[in-house]
Amino acid sequence: MPLNGNVFNSSWGPESVTRYDRRLHPHNAINPGLPYASAVEIASRSERSLFELETSFDLHISDTLWSFAIASNEDIQGRTFVNVETGGRAGHNVLHRLLHIGIHDWRAPNAEGGGRSPSLAIRYAGVLGNALLLRIERADEQVRLLTDAGNDVVLIVDVG
Repeated sequence: MPLNGNVFNSSWGPESVTRYDRRLHPHNAINPGLPYASAVEIASRSERSLFELETSFDLHISDTLWSFAIASNEDIQGRTFVNVETGGRAGHNVLHRLLHIGIHDWRAPNAEGGGRSPSLAIRYAGVLGNALLLRIERADEQVRLLTDAGNDVVLIVDVG
């Protein structure tokens, strides 16, 4: 796992995602009887797509956001890989770049693990944007599958 203290380094490239809250919490956020997850534990359970991530409430908010940002990194890098492999261009070039800006640190961390990172609000917006894009891509794929199967596509809109 590419973790340097409180900085997650992407295995796909030079991108990094810095943890904001570096305090050591004494216990689990919802169960005081359980110890708090370490940075290593948080990062290791976050290295998957945001859709596959376990969304338990045992982490404090800033660490939950860090976890979601690590998962979003996987989604962003996965989209980039697919586009390179297929010779295509990202269908959402501007959106993809904005997500990259909101999730990743703005400068590679130095030897001590420090570097500039986006504010919590910007990182939140980046993670939210990635989650919405995943939903749009999933719905788009479902419509494409229906269309490819020769079925009529029926759009139902709830105006209530």
